[in-house]
Amino acid sequence: MRRVLVIGSPGSGKSAFSQRLASRAGLPLIHLDEHFWLPNWTRRFDADGWTAALGAMIAEESWVLDGNYPRTLELRASRADFAIVLVAPRYVCFYRVIKRKLLRQRPDKGVLEPEPISRGFLQAIWNGPRNTKQEIETLRSMGRLEIVILKRSREVESFLASIEP
Repeated sequence: MRRVLVIGSPGSGKSAFSQRLASRAGLPLIHLDEHFWLPNWTRRFDADGWTAALGAMIAEESWVLDGNYPRTLELRASRADFAIVLVAPRYVCFYRVIKRKLLRQRPDKGVLEPEPISRGFLQAIWNGPRNTKQEIETLRSMGRLEIVILKRSREVESFLASIEP
């Protein structure tokens, strides 16, 4: 395991999981939101600029890549050797997003404040199960990735415990 994608709905636990995985596996961690967004959730890149920036990130020898950005899934997966898909119930995702908004903290502790809770963001959570299913199908169609789907906290803990430090 040298290059790992971590995907899932907003609020599914990607950032917290990715931190723990990267630490345990001794891999560099890349939070995509920290690269894509400027403070106040202002876009840093247009589509072409983002593709170029991602190309540079995934060219690295090893990484844990935390984030969704569905339009770039195939590009990111083309360089990954492992994909972790976190599947959490909608109510858990909503709870986590509201909690981080109220506490004004994100698990990645980057330069960003918690996301604005807009209608589009809430729709992304609501549509998360359908979108995640499509992303899993895309990953499977690529054929060469090892894909692990984690649906419960105990599965997350068991997976992390199985990683050799």
